Amino acid sequence: MSDRDRTKTDLQKELERLRRRIAELESRGAGDGRPEDLRANEMRCQLLLDTMIHGVQENDCSGVITYSNRAHHRILGYENGELVGKTIWQLLPPGGEQGALREYLAYLVKEQPKPAPYLSVSRKKDGSLVDLQIDWDYQRDDAGRLKGFISVITDITERKQAEAKLRKVTRLYALLGQINQTIVRTKDQDELFRSICQVAVEFGQFRMAWVGLIDEATGIVLPVAHAGQEEGYLTVLSIRIGDETTGKGPTGSALLEGALTICDDIATDPRMLPWREEALKRGFRSSAAIPFRKKEKVIGSLNLYAAEPGFFTEDERKLLTEIGVDVSYALDALEREKERKLAEEARWESERKYRTLFDSATDAVFILDLDGNILDVNRTAHTRLGYTKQEMVSMHVSRLDPPEFAVRVPERLAQMSRSGVAVFESAHLRKDGSVMPVEINGRLLEYEGRQVYFSIVRDITERKKSEEALRESEERLRLALSAAKQGLYDLNVQTGETVVTPEYASMLGYTPEEFTETNARWIERLHPDDRALVADTYRAYVGGEIPDYRVEFRQRTKSGEWKWILSIGKIVEFDVSGNPLRMLGTHTDITDRKRSEQERLELERRLLYAQKLESLGILAGGIAHDFNNLLMAVLGNLDLALRKVSPVSPARLNIEQSAQAARRATDLTRQMLAYSGKGRFIVKPMDLSELVEENTHLFRASVARTATLDIRLGRSLPSIEADVGQVQQVIMNLITNAAEAIGDSSGRIIITTGMQECDAQCLKQSRLEDVPPAGRFVYLEVSDTGCGMDEQTQQRLFDPFFTTKAPGRGLGMSAILGIVRGHGGSIFVESGPGRGTSIRILFPAFEGARTESVASAGAPAAEAGVPAMSGTVLVVDDEEIVRMVCKEMVETMGLQVLTAVDGRDAVDVFTRHADSISHVILDLSMPNMDGMAAFTELVRIKPGLKVILSSGYDEQDSLQRLSGPGLAGFIQKPYSLQNLRDALAKAGIAGK
Repeated sequence: MSDRDRTKTDLQKELERLRRRIAELESRGAGDGRPEDLRANEMRCQLLLDTMIHGVQENDCSGVITYSNRAHHRILGYENGELVGKTIWQLLPPGGEQGALREYLAYLVKEQPKPAPYLSVSRKKDGSLVDLQIDWDYQRDDAGRLKGFISVITDITERKQAEAKLRKVTRLYALLGQINQTIVRTKDQDELFRSICQVAVEFGQFRMAWVGLIDEATGIVLPVAHAGQEEGYLTVLSIRIGDETTGKGPTGSALLEGALTICDDIATDPRMLPWREEALKRGFRSSAAIPFRKKEKVIGSLNLYAAEPGFFTEDERKLLTEIGVDVSYALDALEREKERKLAEEARWESERKYRTLFDSATDAVFILDLDGNILDVNRTAHTRLGYTKQEMVSMHVSRLDPPEFAVRVPERLAQMSRSGVAVFESAHLRKDGSVMPVEINGRLLEYEGRQVYFSIVRDITERKKSEEALRESEERLRLALSAAKQGLYDLNVQTGETVVTPEYASMLGYTPEEFTETNARWIERLHPDDRALVADTYRAYVGGEIPDYRVEFRQRTKSGEWKWILSIGKIVEFDVSGNPLRMLGTHTDITDRKRSEQERLELERRLLYAQKLESLGILAGGIAHDFNNLLMAVLGNLDLALRKVSPVSPARLNIEQSAQAARRATDLTRQMLAYSGKGRFIVKPMDLSELVEENTHLFRASVARTATLDIRLGRSLPSIEADVGQVQQVIMNLITNAAEAIGDSSGRIIITTGMQECDAQCLKQSRLEDVPPAGRFVYLEVSDTGCGMDEQTQQRLFDPFFTTKAPGRGLGMSAILGIVRGHGGSIFVESGPGRGTSIRILFPAFEGARTESVASAGAPAAEAGVPAMSGTVLVVDDEEIVRMVCKEMVETMGLQVLTAVDGRDAVDVFTRHADSISHVILDLSMPNMDGMAAFTELVRIKPGLKVILSSGYDEQDSLQRLSGPGLAGFIQKPYSLQNLRDALAKAGIAGK
């Protein structure tokens, strides 16, 4: 099979097969020592690629061309090998198409849709453009992973040019056809010229067309008709046949020589010099003058102007010449018709009294006796049927009818005898046997002293064709409406009676036979919420308040479902008083569009909500961090004050109460950190069911006696990675909310754990915008039989400081949101007024081995025998009040203290006192040089240095950014004197 006989798909498959075979031989060749098979296949593949007429290109997933055969280089004008290494968008013309191709490649790599060929325009090496068709497919490795793309590229430039040429010729053929139709329809010369100009502009897409006739007395060409963008051009046009200047242009030459004359470029053709400026001003760039004749004499020309130079090709010139012949024939026909009418009028005048009845009729006329024999016919009758008048006279009329109509002739004659008149459709047989459909209007009359049947017979061939065309058009319309999910309606505004198309019935699930539409039934099917809108819109339109009737509403289908309908209508008939009588319109099924709009709005709402929660989370985290610094100063100073006052001092109680209040404020900041997602402390694998079981007594104690607690735990569940304290806080917050929803009434709270597989569609229902990957999850569900929540309350359920309880702070559910977000989980809520509430928390299942948390593994335990507290500690914090409190705390332990205001200052101080400093208490968030950079620099200067990190954020968030030698522990602000003592002890300083 030759390369030309192969389809592009076959070529792609063959190339891929050969490349796989080469890869197979490469891998096999390393073991069996037969590289000749590999080389043979490589040569065969290369020979195939080099002899193809189609370009072949391979590129990787980043768009870089990794292979291009000779045909591809030849198509784009490059030397062999120059394309390799270029990106595919470098081959496109400059502009937006390059960015679009990048996006399309990224989409193919990500989504990998079914390959489909596409058309493109590429830039050749010389800068010219070439039209290409690109058939492509994916390239995958042995494991099925996408590694790139292979494309078969075909130069379709000649095909595109041929298509453009065909369109132009087709347009001229259409113009020729329309002119011929105009010739057939038009009976007047002036109307013929006007119509031809209009048709030339509309169907030939010429910028302007005009007809000029020669004034035989002066030789001047007089414009008699025009169409298009004339803009006064003909007023400045002066053409005289034979004139040395004005008679040498295309029009003058065509009229003088009697042949088609073309001007390919008005801007350069010297013949157009007298009119060039005016022509170019109006956008004329090329023209054609087509002479026509009457009785073999050139009397004028049709002149066409195009907007581009070189518009008229050789094929088009032949068609233009044919147009001139057709116009000449039409003029001769009009002249003959004019002459024929004059002759007929003279003859009719002589026979007027006798032949008035027959010859004034344009239809066929028959006179029959009462038995059906033909007494007389007019000329139309016998010529139309192909007989002579003598042949038809005395013929029985049934002989003119096909058999199926002939049998009814006696019945028709009897009908005329009874009622005096009969109108019906029939058919006549022409003498040559062809059938002509006719409409017969027969009457019983007196003629020359006796009763006869006088029948006017009209040829309805064209009407029948029109009716058939109308039926076909209606069928096409029906199919189009069906494809567009549209139905038509015709409403009697006065009675409400409505006629609809079958498509509308099908749209609502009915068969056309069972669907009878009235205005009342239509209103009955309307959704109750839409009736007022539809009624108001209809009244406003009928009353003239709005210009258009256009309204969207829901209609109930046969199955009871609701479909969204777009109704557009227009009043098309009024009575003499201006009252509307009839309204026509369409009903379009827009259910899919409405569903898409609703999904888009829901996505936008969820995005805005996520952005709001994210902003509030950042705000809450920042506030909690700064507040922890302030609480550090408060608690530290209160601890120091307690050491300085006597145990029996009256002020001691006040100090202790202040310290207790500060610690409660610390709990508040922990909830704010939890909401911000920065509240995880010790994360480790854990069994959720065991956690619930171990704390059952605590949970039961938090529930009022009026409510019962039902615990349903799943066994053998996968572990989850979580902070135990925070998961306890989640459960307690949910139980507390459930108990408050039940209130003083009796009710039940159910705690359930289990395992659940969730796909992406399921996870989209989560109240968290950060949706985890699909997979296995361990869930905790707390359900209650309380009062439930309406939709508005559910929308604000996780907003910080939103509460429906008078004494509440509104941080419980916000903290749950932050904790679950920090653990990469999801939240699902089901509730309704009077139906209780069910909240399900999903944690990703942990598949690894159980490990210790960072906090538990961070600092080494103090070794036995460490000397009593002695040495020097460097305290680094940018907050002066925190720095001073920490300094005084350390000094109370008998240690020497140096301080630094930021990371850079800490490095400077440490450099001067590195030998004496054994420990550093280092804040993480500081200007100039933050804690992470300072930590790295300090342990570099002194590798054995022990550093205790300090932060207003939690340990997990802080330590996950730092690890390695030198990290001796973590202490979270605010901390007490005892907390600091314990941290220093764990870092290797023993107490005195």
